[in-house]
Amino acid sequence: MMSRVLGLDWGTRRIGVAISDDERRFAVGLAVWPGDASDFLPLLKSTLSEEDISLIVIGLPRVS
Repeated sequence: MMSRVLGLDWGTRRIGVAISDDERRFAVGLAVWPGDASDFLPLLKSTLSEEDISLIVIGLPRVS
Protein backbone atom coordinates (compact mmCIF):
# COMPACT_ATOMS: atom_id res chain seq x y z
CA MET A 1 0.00 0.00 0.00
CA MET A 2 1.31 3.45 -0.95
CA SER A 3 0.73 6.67 0.90
CA ARG A 4 -1.83 9.06 -0.50
CA VAL A 5 -1.60 12.30 -2.44
CA LEU A 6 -3.52 15.38 -1.35
CA GLY A 7 -4.55 17.76 -4.13
CA LEU A 8 -5.34 21.42 -3.53
CA ASP A 9 -7.13 23.57 -6.08
CA TRP A 10 -6.37 27.05 -4.80
CA GLY A 11 -8.95 29.78 -5.31
CA THR A 12 -9.28 33.30 -3.98
CA ARG A 13 -12.19 32.41 -1.71
CA ARG A 14 -12.15 28.63 -1.49
CA ILE A 15 -9.74 25.72 -1.78
CA GLY A 16 -10.91 22.50 -3.37
CA VAL A 17 -9.39 19.45 -1.72
CA ALA A 18 -9.04 15.98 -3.25
CA ILE A 19 -7.34 12.83 -2.03
CA SER A 20 -6.02 9.84 -3.94
CA ASP A 21 -6.86 6.23 -3.25
CA ASP A 22 -4.25 4.01 -1.58
CA GLU A 23 -2.80 2.95 -4.94
CA ARG A 24 -2.65 6.54 -6.30
CA ARG A 25 -4.80 5.63 -9.30
CA PHE A 26 -7.80 7.86 -8.65
CA ALA A 27 -8.55 11.02 -6.74
CA VAL A 28 -11.89 11.96 -5.25
CA GLY A 29 -13.14 15.22 -3.84
CA LEU A 30 -12.66 15.41 -0.10
CA ALA A 31 -13.80 18.90 0.90
CA VAL A 32 -14.00 22.58 0.08
CA TRP A 33 -12.09 24.71 2.56
CA PRO A 34 -12.19 28.48 3.07
CA GLY A 35 -9.23 30.28 1.54
CA ASP A 36 -8.48 32.30 4.66
CA ALA A 37 -5.18 31.16 6.23
CA SER A 38 -6.60 31.19 9.76
CA ASP A 39 -9.19 28.60 8.67
CA PHE A 40 -7.09 26.72 6.09
CA LEU A 41 -3.99 25.89 8.11
CA PRO A 42 -5.77 24.02 10.96
CA LEU A 43 -7.78 22.03 8.37
CA LEU A 44 -4.61 21.11 6.50
CA LYS A 45 -2.81 20.08 9.69
CA SER A 46 -5.75 17.96 10.78
CA THR A 47 -6.03 16.23 7.40
CA LEU A 48 -2.30 15.50 7.28
CA SER A 49 -2.44 13.90 10.72
CA GLU A 50 -5.55 11.81 9.91
CA GLU A 51 -4.56 10.55 6.44
CA ASP A 52 -1.37 8.87 5.23
CA ILE A 53 -0.28 11.79 2.99
CA SER A 54 3.22 11.85 1.53
CA LEU A 55 2.73 14.39 -1.26
CA ILE A 56 0.73 17.57 -1.73
CA VAL A 57 -0.05 18.78 -5.25
CA ILE A 58 -1.23 22.36 -5.76
CA GLY A 59 -3.13 23.16 -8.94
CA LEU A 60 -1.97 26.01 -11.14
CA PRO A 61 -4.77 28.54 -11.72
CA ARG A 62 -5.37 29.37 -15.36
CA VAL A 63 -6.99 32.50 -16.67
CA SER A 64 -8.88 32.06 -19.90
